[in-house]
Amino acid sequence: MSLLNFFRGILLSHSHGLKDWLMTAQWCANVLRAVAPVMWLCSALAEQLDRTALARAATVSEVNGKTRIEKLPDCQMDEFEIALLPILRSSRSRPCD
Repeated sequence: MSLLNFFRGILLSHSHGLKDWLMTAQWCANVLRAVAPVMWLCSALAEQLDRTALARAATVSEVNGKTRIEKLPDCQMDEFEIALLPILRSSRSRPCD
């Protein structure tokens, strides 16, 4: 079983996971589900970020309408996550939001 497929919710016969109410198209378009040192964001996610705060933690570039962000080498991962906080799912946010 692929973890990515489990997370995307495309294993229709699987009775557990994030495939039901959690993985609506609206939720997927507005919530970042994982953080990596280099990421590409769609415009729906990129628009929610404070570009000034993000620039303190990452290099930001636009390529073909997508936003590429790369954590600065001297930036701690938790600082990077704080810059991404507006799009990170928190325990306070409902999955359908």
